[in-house]
Amino acid sequence: MLNDHKKNLEQQYSKFQKAPKFSLNSEQLYCVCRKPDNGELMVACDGCDQWFHFKCMHLDKKYKDLISKFYCVFCDELFGRGKTQYKRKCRLPECYKPARVDIVTGQTSKYCCDAHGVKFMKDYVVDVVRKSEKETTSVNALFTKEAISIANYSEFKALGMTLPIFDKISGKSLVNLMSEQTKERLASIDVNIGNLEKLERTYESKLKYLMKLRGLVKKLNEQLTKAILDENMKISSVDLKSQNGKGGSKRNRNGKNGKASKRTAKTDICGYDTSLQLLGNSWIKFTNGERYKSVIGWDNSFSINEKGILTEFKLLRKRLQITEDEQREDVSREQSEGEMNSNIKSDGCIVDKELTIFCGLCVKDRKKCSKHLTWYTTIYDSLDSNIASISEEINTLRKEKDKVKQEENIQLWEKWRNNPILKNESASTVIHQGITPK
Repeated sequence: MLNDHKKNLEQQYSKFQKAPKFSLNSEQLYCVCRKPDNGELMVACDGCDQWFHFKCMHLDKKYKDLISKFYCVFCDELFGRGKTQYKRKCRLPECYKPARVDIVTGQTSKYCCDAHGVKFMKDYVVDVVRKSEKETTSVNALFTKEAISIANYSEFKALGMTLPIFDKISGKSLVNLMSEQTKERLASIDVNIGNLEKLERTYESKLKYLMKLRGLVKKLNEQLTKAILDENMKISSVDLKSQNGKGGSKRNRNGKNGKASKRTAKTDICGYDTSLQLLGNSWIKFTNGERYKSVIGWDNSFSINEKGILTEFKLLRKRLQITEDEQREDVSREQSEGEMNSNIKSDGCIVDKELTIFCGLCVKDRKKCSKHLTWYTTIYDSLDSNIASISEEINTLRKEKDKVKQEENIQLWEKWRNNPILKNESASTVIHQGITPK
């Protein structure tokens, strides 16, 4: 039966595809009936972007405002691109407008407007009064099992907000009763969510590294400034003693009356880390290395050997200066022969393979390093924007997943309600295949 139905659909689709797209009067033709736009109500398919008449798709015109996503019979049953989804209907029975959605919170009301909410409650009260006049046990009749279990006002307000999970077939959960198409759609959504979450974790790890790196560079600048100041003070003291021993004047270039000046230029290295250029698997591999762990584990309270970093810093600056001097003398020679100091790039970034505290950092003066100008702000803004965008995509996919499950749940309830035979467990395959028993 299913095979015959599918063959019939394939024949209809083939006929639909081969049918002319324009009339003899050059009017564009629409729908399976291939008629021009004569004002009759139509809806666009979200699967193939074709327009179809409500009548031809067996859609009631009163639902025209409730359609959220529409899939024609070909996209739905033949290609499995999706199923038609509807917006939540206003609770007032005679109203077919969608329930109002709060533009700020995104929460969906039960009514399309306040007036219909008031009317529904008035009708409800009138109905209760009428029933109470006929029934002696009206209180017992009104309070169902669900109403009795209500503990507070919040639970009362939440009544009707969600549809109960279909559980009318013993031993069968909603997942077991889903069609294969729905299971595949949910699996596809889960894969996409997984990929996005992996990418999100990558960006977050880089952002965490970036913020820790900034603190480390700030600490290095402070320690270097202090170390250079201490060294200058010692040199000044030695020079002063030497001059006094020779009978020289106590006034010298270091300070008045022989006192060494405490003024010294503040060290402010660029601090850009070449590791931040890594992407994808290269970055993931880097996060498992010692360099990443040492920066992430760094704390401002950690002590740094001032003498050690000063020695290393001077050596690196000296190599950098030599490299830049050589470049200015003979740029063409370096380009042709590819000769350059193994530890320094032309932009001043350290590529030392040893795990020193300056490993991978640009040690140029920050104000003179035009290549990495505002590197922290630029990278931070980019990562923050990417994380926000991915988070939004993940939330959208999760909402889509919930909506797919809800639509499947609604279909199961409708089939069970309209077909009493489906209450038997043996009818589960009928629900699963979407066949209406006769």
